[in-house]
Amino acid sequence: MARNLWYRQGITPSYPQGSSWEHVSNNVCRVSVGPLDQVWVIASKVQGSHSLSRGTVCHRTGVQPHEPKGQGWDYGIGVRGPSAGTM
Repeated sequence: MARNLWYRQGITPSYPQGSSWEHVSNNVCRVSVGPLDQVWVIASKVQGSHSLSRGTVCHRTGVQPHEPKGQGWDYGIGVRGPSAGTM
């Protein structure tokens, strides 16, 4: 079952619970975050890809200390079509 992926805003050492949630993406089946903040998901559906219905591995691009939510997705295994974009 696909779910939404959310990002917690406003997390600081003095306010570790954060302040609000921001939607990142939908159609996410699994998520993994690496030790250097690499974000990988398995998406059930990728926007703009009509031939693919599930199981696409995607990597979050643009994740930086000043942009912890990231900026977009790099599509990997199983995709036919654009190599970057949104889900």
